[in-house]
Amino acid sequence: MRRMLVLAPLCLTLSACGSSSKPATFAGAVAKTQKQSTEHVALDLNVVARGQTLSFSGGGDFDQNGTRGTYTTTLSSGGQTIEFDEIIDGTKLYVSSPMFTSTLPSGKDWLMYDSSVPTSADGFNFNALTGISPAAVLSLLADTTAPQMHLGAATIDGAKTIHWQATYDTSKLSAATQSTVDPVYKTFDVWIDDKGLVRKAVIDFTAKQARNSTKRAHVTLTLTLSNFGSAVTVPIPTAAETVDATAAAG
Repeated sequence: MRRMLVLAPLCLTLSACGSSSKPATFAGAVAKTQKQSTEHVALDLNVVARGQTLSFSGGGDFDQNGTRGTYTTTLSSGGQTIEFDEIIDGTKLYVSSPMFTSTLPSGKDWLMYDSSVPTSADGFNFNALTGISPAAVLSLLADTTAPQMHLGAATIDGAKTIHWQATYDTSKLSAATQSTVDPVYKTFDVWIDDKGLVRKAVIDFTAKQARNSTKRAHVTLTLTLSNFGSAVTVPIPTAAETVDATAAAG
């Protein structure tokens, strides 16, 4: 399963919306959200690549400042749906599904992928899309350039928010990411509540399907955050329960 992410900061400087620029407010909200110990996450992810459209939706909870968490996810493609359980622990993504667990060795219920390990020459692979954590998204928001502009009020999950857009600082992209993935970002839309917390972010970008390919994948990610500070427990699978599929991912 190629469920990863090239998350890099973002997007659009608006000059004609009649709003004032408040980069410190935007930056302060991102920094404050990064400091939250836990949060609930709702995820919607759409990927169009190699003639296929894949849609992921689900939710879960994260602790350790958004770097460790769980998702229950549904993959929809070609009229079929597949259920997945996912656990993210830093750069490691654990995936379990009835689709493949019966084919694993006895006692093994999880496939593990480590996005920090180089895999292949493909651009849009596990190094391009990594387990989508709040920490990864917020780190992209932290790398936006000033000014960020706000577009007005909106309500997200019952919370009053201000809708912002911002421009990604392309200098933050590593040379390796540029050569293998070459992401091109559109607008990062971000909604910040009256407590100064990021409640929703939308990322829209394209990336090379392979290192030497001219064809590109189109990715749209929507991440919604809530229930900050609630108790969260994330059970990490043991080595005895997992099969390391990192090499196969490439």
